[in-house]
Amino acid sequence: MDALTKIYVEPTSRCNLNCLTCIRHSWDEPAGDMAWPAYEALIDGLADFSGPKTIAFAGLGEPLLHERFVAMVALAHARGLRTEMTSNALLLTPALAEGLLAAGLDQFTVSIDGATDDSHGAIRPGASLAVIKANVGRLYWQSEERREAPLRVGIEFVAMRRNIHELPALREVARSVRASF
Repeated sequence: MDALTKIYVEPTSRCNLNCLTCIRHSWDEPAGDMAWPAYEALIDGLADFSGPKTIAFAGLGEPLLHERFVAMVALAHARGLRTEMTSNALLLTPALAEGLLAAGLDQFTVSIDGATDDSHGAIRPGASLAVIKANVGRLYWQSEERREAPLRVGIEFVAMRRNIHELPALREVARSVRASF
């Protein structure tokens, strides 16, 4: 079989935010979670493909809402897969961060759409940039304390007319969360 290098998995389509830019505003699909047997079958099926593989936990929902998300990361890691995720980081408690690190998470990407609390919150109502920065920064420091190489952290920014002027200020946000990409 051909090499398969990256697989995107959406653990849930549920989200704790109602962002202005979310595609969910234009459809009426019910929200739901990926069933554990379906996930296990997916991971088992990847053994048929050669080459290094990455599981990217991302999509329309917030992965941290799935009740077995840490177990999903752990299973992928146990099977030798590289794991990465995209999150709004609002639910990233110290205990959950520790669980993700212990499970073997390799990369964490945080969605940030503004360099200030006001601008970020205007696009992502209910989101606090201060909380996000604290949570992701703590995740990085926890990884630095427990690993030889710290977790790779990045920022995903949707550039729009209303926030494009903040791109230069995003550097400081990136520094505060130790983002390398």
